[in-house]
Amino acid sequence: MLAIAQKTIEWHDAKAAEAEPRAIVELAYLRFKRSNDIDFVTKHTPEWDEMCEATVSEYTVLARAQRATYNAKRRLETAVKAYKRIENGEATE
Repeated sequence: MLAIAQKTIEWHDAKAAEAEPRAIVELAYLRFKRSNDIDFVTKHTPEWDEMCEATVSEYTVLARAQRATYNAKRRLETAVKAYKRIENGEATE
């Protein structure tokens, strides 16, 4: 049960760590739009491609944080499944 608690805290911390990179990406998008006098950028348009290219470094940091969150959640789910197997008396590997 302690392992589940630890994995839950890790997942929570990873989710919290996404906030800053997400805010940085949103700010980078806003700066791009303001500097190009654009109110809204539609996905899969030349403007979208240009904005993505201009903010690739910021987005890369966010993507890394998102992967960390995904992996923390996956580890939590694995810990829960292992606990349930033990609780049900199933053999563990």
